[in-house]
Amino acid sequence: MGEVLPTADEHTDVIIVGAGPAGLMASLSLSASGIPHQIIDKLGTRALNGRADGFHPRTLEIWNSFDIADKVESVGYRMSEIGFWGPHPDAPDEIVRQRRDVVNGGDIRQQRGITIHQGYIEAALMEGIRAQNGPFVQRGVKPSALSLDNLSCNDHSSYPITLEVDHLKEENLELWGGFPHSITPAGQIKEEYGWTGAFGRDSEDIVPHVSGVEGRRRTIRAKYLIGADGGHSWVRRQFPDHFLMEGVTSNSVFGVIDIIPVTDFPDIRKICTIMSAHGSVLLIPRENNLVRLYIRLADGQDNAKQVASLETAGKAFKIAQKIFQPYEIGYNYCDWSTVYTVGQRIANHYSYADRVFLAGDAVHTHTPSGGHGCNVSQQDTYNLGFKLAGVLQGQLAPSVLSTYESERRPIAQELIDLDTTLAKIYTSDSPASFEEVKRIYARVSDHGSGNHICYGSSLLVAAPEACEVSRASALRLGQRMPDAEIINHASGGLSSIHAQLKTNGRWRMLVFAGSLSDEESIKQVNPTGGKIAELLESVSPKSDSASTSKGIQVVLIHAGNPADLEVGALHSVYYPFNKTTGYDYNTVFAATSVAGVNEKNVYDILGIGKDAGAIVIIRPDQVVGWIGGVSHLDRLRTWLHTFMVLRE
Repeated sequence: MGEVLPTADEHTDVIIVGAGPAGLMASLSLSASGIPHQIIDKLGTRALNGRADGFHPRTLEIWNSFDIADKVESVGYRMSEIGFWGPHPDAPDEIVRQRRDVVNGGDIRQQRGITIHQGYIEAALMEGIRAQNGPFVQRGVKPSALSLDNLSCNDHSSYPITLEVDHLKEENLELWGGFPHSITPAGQIKEEYGWTGAFGRDSEDIVPHVSGVEGRRRTIRAKYLIGADGGHSWVRRQFPDHFLMEGVTSNSVFGVIDIIPVTDFPDIRKICTIMSAHGSVLLIPRENNLVRLYIRLADGQDNAKQVASLETAGKAFKIAQKIFQPYEIGYNYCDWSTVYTVGQRIANHYSYADRVFLAGDAVHTHTPSGGHGCNVSQQDTYNLGFKLAGVLQGQLAPSVLSTYESERRPIAQELIDLDTTLAKIYTSDSPASFEEVKRIYARVSDHGSGNHICYGSSLLVAAPEACEVSRASALRLGQRMPDAEIINHASGGLSSIHAQLKTNGRWRMLVFAGSLSDEESIKQVNPTGGKIAELLESVSPKSDSASTSKGIQVVLIHAGNPADLEVGALHSVYYPFNKTTGYDYNTVFAATSVAGVNEKNVYDILGIGKDAGAIVIIRPDQVVGWIGGVSHLDRLRTWLHTFMVLRE
């Protein structure tokens, strides 16, 4: 099927178990940094339809850093408005619109989220991996035994992980299910395959197959293992005394159904929360004229045991029809359906010996009603990926791996708390008030924007006393770097900060150098350039230098008129030259164009003075790690030397 598998007993830096969104994001991140790894999945295809369908603004921003966001944007449904529906005051059995509002994504440039089924998400991630020369997913390959040599774990050049995997036989492959079906004019149910098409070489991933030789067993030796294998994680179960899932599961059950609706409901192409005397529905418009309905089924121990089936889908839809009164709703095509029990659980640990890591549903499970799962799961492995890559490339000390749990577990706990609150409005016996629903969805929107995420001080986020945070008063240590427009000095073309923060494992130093409008200001910034070059040389990987692929990249952003500055006068750390490729024209930018001053430029947005300037260190995951000025380079050196491997 196109993939080339290793021999029977092989070594690799990282083995990923599970090729859902979390596992594929791990693979994409490692591929972007050139890290050898393998990824296996017991299923014979990618997801075909249904499942995760919410794509939040921060996740789109991350995808844009890999240049793959256009794939889902071209197919997915852009969320614009939300409708709030409740009981009609004069007709309790009917619903009435209470308010319409915009869906807000915060200050992120993508602004609003997208809905699209998980098959498209996985297909786009795989295309991104292939574009980075990463590995194919090994399909129909199931882990069977795992051992860890604890004595060699402290030697990060060793391969302490031994994973045995079985190549299944094609007739034993598990199927995705989902019960896609249509209803004939005669009212009979006809089974369908579901919408499966997506991108590129995707045909290889929608036809069930086993990679390699069926029935074969292989042994893989690895330095690190990522378990991204879902809520029933096999990897997690191999460490039963270490990884414990904490939380609760209720008897509240929801049916989920993806249909092409035939209806007179006026807000069918808007997100809607619908509260009625007959129950509650969350409506999510989707690609290809689909909509997803989350429908509360009856509570109770017996109902909690319901399984996904055509019968359950029909039962859920009949409840929905009552809730939609006085409007009528029907369908002739269903793409996918399932049931889930309301519950929220989180693992007590995210890693074992900083060698085995869990991500996504393997460490946090919750209801799908907020559309957070696929997003937080990908952001887990986006966080982990650059840390593993940095350690494997000899740039970061292995001690940074402990920050994966300390940074990501609190985010999952926030999600669990939000999901618990959100679930209550759909499981209450009486309809929630409009004010309560609107307040909760404002929190959901903020969570999806990523603006609320702020990692605490750690090895990779400097403490305020190690910085001079007043130099960029609008920035927060540990938060994503806000985006803003900047002007490429060489071309005069419009660009943005995030266009310079592509995900490839590199750290960035943004030097906000002030006006640079005369020779005197250039004479002040150039000696600083020499100090910066010396500092960066001390933390560049041994086989590297500050001007090449793995060192910290310097980007200078000045506040003056580009017409007043000849970049050739700048120190080479700002405007590097390569004998083969010439000057790098993407390292010097201006806050304004030659046409004049913008109403509000990047200096204003970030709270940076045009005279004092600032230096900001951005991690490979676009998070602010350090803030200061040119007079604080000694503090920066001290911080970098706590976690970067020093060059001898």
